[in-house]
Amino acid sequence: MRSYSVATTRAEGRFALIVRRYLVREIVVPFLVVAVILLTIFASHRVALLLADALSTGLPGRIIFLLLALKLVYSLNIILPIALYLGTLIAFGRLYSDHEMTALGACGVSERRIVGSVLLVAGVFALGIGWLSLYVKPWAAQFGNRVREQAESLTDVSGISPGRFHELIGGRGVIYVARLGPDARRLKDVFIDSRKRGTDQVYLARTGRLYADAGTGRRTIVLKNGYRYDSGPAGSAYRVMRFRRLTTWLRRSSTDERVRKRSAMSTSRLLASSDPRDRAELEWRLSMPAATLILALLAVPLSRMNPRQGRYARVFMAILVYAVYYNLLGVAKSWVERGKLAPVPGLGLVHALMLCAAIGMLVWPSAALRLRRMRAMR
Repeated sequence: MRSYSVATTRAEGRFALIVRRYLVREIVVPFLVVAVILLTIFASHRVALLLADALSTGLPGRIIFLLLALKLVYSLNIILPIALYLGTLIAFGRLYSDHEMTALGACGVSERRIVGSVLLVAGVFALGIGWLSLYVKPWAAQFGNRVREQAESLTDVSGISPGRFHELIGGRGVIYVARLGPDARRLKDVFIDSRKRGTDQVYLARTGRLYADAGTGRRTIVLKNGYRYDSGPAGSAYRVMRFRRLTTWLRRSSTDERVRKRSAMSTSRLLASSDPRDRAELEWRLSMPAATLILALLAVPLSRMNPRQGRYARVFMAILVYAVYYNLLGVAKSWVERGKLAPVPGLGLVHALMLCAAIGMLVWPSAALRLRRMRAMR
């Protein structure tokens, strides 16, 4: 009798292992397909943006493709969670549509065991995504910024190429340079039309030189041997000034540049910082592995469907849930940056809300069944 129970236990353990392997395989295959599709869409979108950037800054093609590769690495911590989420949803949608979930239930495979298998896969992915988010992402951002700065310094400091008009940041004017010197920083025959506080200022100079402050991102140009023409709103010139040497700024560090610098900060620096914006960036990085687990958990109840509905019936609803989740995280991050929300709990409030929603959706069918039975007994 004892040997029979031992054999039964072994058989049940072997069966549970087979079921777990089957579920893992069913999740991984659609995950890979969705990940490839999302990476392709993202890459095509980034290529268009980088090519437009190349036309305005004169960056060479090899730098563009290197920046694209780094951007893909940088975005993996966001792409992989949604790929696993949709892959899990599609996998279980197929199991429901082919009545395999009904067969598993008849064989004694409870939903708790299925959720355990999903969390096992999601836990492995969460560890990898955490490593990407905390270490690989800032490295890719820092390396990408360095590559861009070095490439721009080889062409010129502000992405100006000779013989073309370039619009200044914010549409505050245009600059034209006829020729560049041997070191690509010296300018010859410079024309600048700048608009400041309703006044047009036109600069004409024989030579000039570009400078950049690596700390502040301030771009300045030193002009020599030229004229400055100031005109009022009506367009009539009312002052002409001749100069031998004049320094003016071309652009300041924009919000996007400051965001790029913060995203390139190491996790250890963010931990040591008390700046709310740095704390928000740190919480955002920690949110990605947490979101991986919660999204995988959400995919299980969202995939419940009638077999007649088809395996993709809940995809739209799943995308809507993901959009709400992601936007709530973005709003919470913005509030932490502005000091409207304390860093603790910070973004954890959104995760707690979605976790409660996932658990509620998981236990609701059994709870509703118990309520109906209690009512029937009365």
